[in-house]
Amino acid sequence: MVRVKKRLGKILIEAGLITEEQLQQALESQDGKTLGRTLVDLGFITEADIAATLAKRMNLPFVDVGNYEINPSAATIISEDMARRYTILPIDFEGEKLVVAMADPANIFAIDDLRIVTGYDIKPVVATESDLLAAIN
Repeated sequence: MVRVKKRLGKILIEAGLITEEQLQQALESQDGKTLGRTLVDLGFITEADIAATLAKRMNLPFVDVGNYEINPSAATIISEDMARRYTILPIDFEGEKLVVAMADPANIFAIDDLRIVTGYDIKPVVATESDLLAAIN
């Protein structure tokens, strides 16, 4: 897990969004939270900055769920419990694919579960955790 945290930290440093000192301070004060959440809580970066940077790094679109016209048929294709468990929200259909906004698009388990439950191939897009939780609520 430390390896992943350092990787995120390195990505954010390379993008010029945080300094090495800010990364070290965040790593020292995590207290069980994710590195991203700690950096946001310390005021070093915004959640949208992290999500947009990860989207760019993973070559995936970043979606502002709060300003996206969500397709109701897509949004209701999974249970609210599943949406909360993985912090995901199906937002649209693109041909034979279900477009799913995710806080963690690298979560292979979520993508596999979605594929099994919905019967669709999944096209992940990146969104902030807080926007997803607000939309799910």
